[in-house]
Amino acid sequence: NWDHKFLLWNEDAAANIMLNTDPDGVVLLNFNPTAENLAGYLLLISDDLLQNTNCKLVSVTIEETRKCSVTITI
Repeated sequence: NWDHKFLLWNEDAAANIMLNTDPDGVVLLNFNPTAENLAGYLLLISDDLLQNTNCKLVSVTIEETRKCSVTITI
């Protein structure tokens, strides 16, 4: 849902303008979409996404650039 999208906090002053400009290319989130927050959110919702599987997500890495990334592990 986030791939090749513009991620924007729904409290951003430009949120509605951006969404109206490109409704298919903008995703509004209920949190500030920093790499750290995105990784934490994915860990938080992973149990629901992986329900009825034998999988558990234990680590998420998000790369902002080749030299700048964040890893969150439970």
